[in-house]
Amino acid sequence: MAAPVVDELAVENAGKAKVAKLDVDQSHATAEKYGVMSIPTVIIFKDGEEVDRKIGFPGKQAYQQMITGAIDE
Repeated sequence: MAAPVVDELAVENAGKAKVAKLDVDQSHATAEKYGVMSIPTVIIFKDGEEVDRKIGFPGKQAYQQMITGAIDE
């Protein structure tokens, strides 16, 4: 359910933020490194540091608010 929304956000935020998905089944080490225990988990990074995290699917608007918050910091 979250995957198509993430794709939309990638297009809508192009040039302002990088939005990407990670297949945790194919990238166990990366998921472990960032403590991803549940899917979906969205992590917002700014300058290489985690600034926000949301577990579960709160909807497109909540994800966009997370992105906007990081851009505006």
